[in-house]
Amino acid sequence: MRDIDVSSVKPLETNGALRYLWARHRIALLSDYNRLRPNDERVEEVTDLGLRYNLLTAYTSFVAIDTVVRLKDGQATTVRQPLPLPQGVSDLAVGRGSFAQKAGSRAAPSTNWMGIKDMMKESCGEHRKDKQVTSDEELLEPVLERIHVELRKITVTQGLSKKAVHRLLTQHIHPIKLCLEQALNKGSAHKGKIVLCFVIDPSGRVTKMRVVESQVKSRELEHCMVQKLGALFFPAPESGKKVTVTATFSFR
Repeated sequence: MRDIDVSSVKPLETNGALRYLWARHRIALLSDYNRLRPNDERVEEVTDLGLRYNLLTAYTSFVAIDTVVRLKDGQATTVRQPLPLPQGVSDLAVGRGSFAQKAGSRAAPSTNWMGIKDMMKESCGEHRKDKQVTSDEELLEPVLERIHVELRKITVTQGLSKKAVHRLLTQHIHPIKLCLEQALNKGSAHKGKIVLCFVIDPSGRVTKMRVVESQVKSRELEHCMVQKLGALFFPAPESGKKVTVTATFSFR
């Protein structure tokens, strides 16, 4: 037998992942033993490994901490979010009661409108086999005819192509139309312009967005736009730094 002194050897940083692989294997082994015969010492060791290596175990969990305070006045606001169904699945999947209660809200564009229209005709005794909906746009056409949204002007700080930002925002005009449609259904004013300013981080994610100017005076529309556009991913800035974008949308 030979003893080898390794105390003077410094571990390579490139092998840093090995400690987590070892900890995962050790936790899995101890957890299997505990299922057969629980032991307080093994529970304590699993807990210690989970806390030391930031791993999820049967006795530890992840806690998300946000540095931004969203609820300052203590009054929570309920936000209705449209949940699109998988392609090819009609709204019959949510049941008649759910549809009747939410008939006033508009689902996402990917919803199967044919199922909705057939359900409405059947409930009203007006179902006709010779008249069917062939596309989503047929049902949305009366609404979209009175909705006009235009990207009028954008400014982009150095580091990201203005053309790329304009192209991505233009491609997402339709979700803004849906936001405007919701405001129209509730009788909110809709003519004028809204100027948004937002920051894109080095990965292309929107980190901050605020309304700089609004002639529309519809908090619901402003909130909906911030929510929709804030979820976009832009091309990563070539400079590797944050980019500020100012976009002006016109509504008429």
